[in-house]
Amino acid sequence: MDVPIFSVNDTVLVVAVLECLLLGALLLFITQIPLAQRLFLSLFLLSLGVDFLDTLIYWAEPLKARWLSDHLYTFYVLKPLGLMAAPALYLYVNIRVLRTRNCSMPPIRGPKASLLRRLAESCPSSFHRRRFIWI
Repeated sequence: MDVPIFSVNDTVLVVAVLECLLLGALLLFITQIPLAQRLFLSLFLLSLGVDFLDTLIYWAEPLKARWLSDHLYTFYVLKPLGLMAAPALYLYVNIRVLRTRNCSMPPIRGPKASLLRRLAESCPSSFHRRRFIWI
């Protein structure tokens, strides 16, 4: 009983794991945010929580020796789940930007406008030209 399971650094990871998992789970029940945004933001938080849990299991030697000594494949399962954070954040930001892109922007005047017009005309795709249509 004198040997602590967690050090001070491990307690920070435990708090981060609990916070990410709770916020990710509670975010699924908020109805004011559209469903796609809720899903991707909650996937981002849950994958961060899993990544913190993976780090905690990897570095906490007493925890690994006591409860996970026979389970060698835990890291093979948790590491890919933690790597889903970046695509989930990208998709969440992409959805946020696509929903707010149709707002009207004030026209830009002066030397910046001509630079942005030249940049928009040199873009090969029509997607980038549509972005600079307000210039």
